[in-house]
Amino acid sequence: MIRFIVLGSAALFTLATTAHAADPAGKPASTIEFWSGPYAGVHAGYGSGRARDVDASGPDSYRDIDGWLGGVQIGLNTRMNGLVLGVEGDIAATGIGFSDVGQGFSLDGNLDWLATIRGRVGFIPTERVLVYGTAGVAFAGFDLDLNGGGQLFGGNGTHTGWALGAGVETMVTDKLSLKAEYLYNDFGSDSYNLPDPVNIALRVHTFRIGANFQF
Repeated sequence: MIRFIVLGSAALFTLATTAHAADPAGKPASTIEFWSGPYAGVHAGYGSGRARDVDASGPDSYRDIDGWLGGVQIGLNTRMNGLVLGVEGDIAATGIGFSDVGQGFSLDGNLDWLATIRGRVGFIPTERVLVYGTAGVAFAGFDLDLNGGGQLFGGNGTHTGWALGAGVETMVTDKLSLKAEYLYNDFGSDSYNLPDPVNIALRVHTFRIGANFQF
């Protein structure tokens, strides 16, 4: 899955860097101002990271988490010459999680959804290409279930943290754009009663490809 996303991102970057050069010679310049106004779209990708069990009485324990994600986004761009400022919000359902089976117990953790509200700052190397950095606040819904001794304990919580990343986006028509994006999401810990309190902190890397329609 990671290889697919990396190859897809590389292909999109190649498309972005050649889109301007591919225009026929002598073709009149478009009167449409790209990268300005509202947009909405969809995305899909892969996430991986770690769930950390914060133990105040001893060393922390870590569990690797990974899985798919898919969702929607909406945003607004403002263009100032070669600079683009914007804001974007997104939400995704995910299959990111872990399953730990031991003698007499099983522990399952699932990141049910992931959302961010971020600012974007980018530049336009060619008219149809936007390269940007992005940062903002991130939210995640996490479920933790323990099955031990014939008893099932469960809890869910909403983690709040921050997101930081970068991406490249290219206009493939006058209204439709394709993008590839990386985000690092760092969440604070939340407490789960299983039945003893367990504090879980999350860190997730996401790799996403998507499409936006410019209004």
